[in-house]
Amino acid sequence: MKYFLIGIKGSGMASLAHILLDKGYEVEGCDTLDYVYTQDDLLKRNVKIYNFDEYEYKKDDVVIFGHTFKNSEEVDIARFFSSVVYEYHEFLSLIIKESKLSIGISGSHGKTWTTGLISFLLDKLTNASYLIGDGEGKYNGKDIFIFEACEYQDHFLMYECDIALVLNIDYDHVDYFKSEYDYIESFNKFSNKSKLSILNKDDLNINKLEVNNYIYYSMDDISDLVLNKEGYSFKYKGINIVYGYDKDWYHMFCIIDNIKCKNFYFVTK
Repeated sequence: MKYFLIGIKGSGMASLAHILLDKGYEVEGCDTLDYVYTQDDLLKRNVKIYNFDEYEYKKDDVVIFGHTFKNSEEVDIARFFSSVVYEYHEFLSLIIKESKLSIGISGSHGKTWTTGLISFLLDKLTNASYLIGDGEGKYNGKDIFIFEACEYQDHFLMYECDIALVLNIDYDHVDYFKSEYDYIESFNKFSNKSKLSILNKDDLNINKLEVNNYIYYSMDDISDLVLNKEGYSFKYKGINIVYGYDKDWYHMFCIIDNIKCKNFYFVTK
């Protein structure tokens, strides 16, 4: 089976291409001829990248296209010749469903950076699979899958993950979400589709969510996970952690405990 990705240089699409390659599939794609940094690692793995009008689609191709190309002539041609065509977030939802434990990282800001941190750590501890929105993707099996969950046009509502991490909510994508209420409600739906939500209580809009099963983290004593403001350390269910000056580091450890990685001690300088 061959996968053909329309818009393969896109930050999420390139990550998906690496996952498919790791799973042993043949992968090709098309995109602009302009240089994009994501193409470097794809070319190192001998992925052929066509210009938009060069490839001849075949019936048994599985075609995946990035959202930018949804109404493009290229996708129309692919639908005519190929029997199976997915939009990016539709195909990503299939990988999530096949995973034993899926962790979706959402929020208006910081998704890519936080997904990268969690993926790096859990890959070292558990050989996790991951998809980061910077062109990095890796498949290590179905046990754990960490992925960046984008809210744009409600795409993340197709994802049913085991753990949803919500970093912050700051009204965005006004071309689609007509009000701040609509935007917050989208995160509310995403959180309630997951088995457990991990929420940043320091964020004003996150406090407006009505989530059934959740854990709060913050710098405030009333949360389940509390940061020690003076010592840059915290304890969560028996895990002692000392970390550097970036508050985002503590996004990771709340999740680690929920996948039963016990007695882990981490220090940064």
